[in-house]
This record gives sequence, structure tokens and C-alpha cells, in this order.
Amino acid sequence: MRLDRGLALSEIRQILATKSAKGEARTVGARVRRLRLARRLSIRELADAVGVSASVISTFERTSRGVGVKVLRSIADFFSVTVTTLSLGVEPSRPGPVRRNAGRRIATFGEGIETRALATGPKLMDCKEWVIAPGSHSDGAYSHAGEEFLYVLTGVLEITVDGLGTMRLEAGDSLYFDSTRQHSWRNPDGQACTVLWINTPASF
Repeated sequence: MRLDRGLALSEIRQILATKSAKGEARTVGARVRRLRLARRLSIRELADAVGVSASVISTFERTSRGVGVKVLRSIADFFSVTVTTLSLGVEPSRPGPVRRNAGRRIATFGEGIETRALATGPKLMDCKEWVIAPGSHSDGAYSHAGEEFLYVLTGVLEITVDGLGTMRLEAGDSLYFDSTRQHSWRNPDGQACTVLWINTPASF
């Protein structure tokens, strides 16, 4: 820009800032930043509210990386939105089937964890496919409104639910529980675990 168009550095900064603002809502980190600024909160204030360091929030806003399921859940709760809305934005409903591997991928749940949205738009059920790599986990226990159902498609999932204890679920096993119970989970096996996970109402 400086050589081709003869722009000053201040003009270049302004152009880049404008382009950045236009694409601001395209990532989960940018959505968190927009929500934080709308409430006139500093990075430190948000970090204190969700129990992490300011550097974690700063990195997450810039890269959409560095937080696990528990922290992402806390951020969503703080702003009174669901994790799915925070991750994908508000999607219109599209009638008809969602084909294999065609659901929108949500890549913000932590390292080794991939999720796909299996239904779109505002619905009573939040339906996802989770693929959890060996050793990956929820990074602590969390809870939220509603009820949930999970069905293990492949691999092994170890889940701990307050009042129910720790359970080892293998392919073909399922579990239904109240989401207000503190729960945490991990993949203790040597292969990836695939889970059909449904929350209702759409609170996750």
C-alpha cells in the first residue's frame, strides 16, 4: 500500500482496522471481543468474571484458541448466550437433512475436540456430533440449564456426573441426566471417541 498507492502509515492502519472490523464477527474470539466491548468491559474484568488470566482472554479474542469447554461455557453464561451461538453466530433454520460430515464444524472446544452442529437455527434441542481425541477432556466440571442425552458411537468416554459418580461408556452405551448437575468427561482410551450429544433446551 505504501509503495503502490503512496499511502502514509496512519492511512494504512486505518484501512486495516476497517477491514478487521468488517470481519470481526466471523470468529468466536472476535464475537467475545464484540460482546465485551458492548458492555464496556476491560479484558481484565472479563477474565476475573470467568476465572482465568487476562492473557488467556487476550489470546482467545485474537486467535480463538487457548480455552477449553469449561471456560467457553463460563464465557457464554456470562454473556447469557449458548456456546453454539457464541461459536457460530445466529444461524437461520434450514429444513431437510444434514448430510454426513456436512454439519457446520465448531473448532473452539479445545485441543483434540471437534464438534459438528447437526441441526440449524433456534430449536428446542441442541444436537451435535463430538469427536474427542485420546486424552482430551472437558478441562474441569461445569453445569448449565436443561437436560442432556449422549450416545457413544465409537470409542470410550469416561464421564463423571454429580450424584451419579464416574461411568465408563463404550460404543452403544447412552446416558441421560440433568445438566444442572456438575459434570466432566474425558477420553481415557487410545482411540478417538465419537459421541452423539443432545442438550435441551438449546443451552449449550
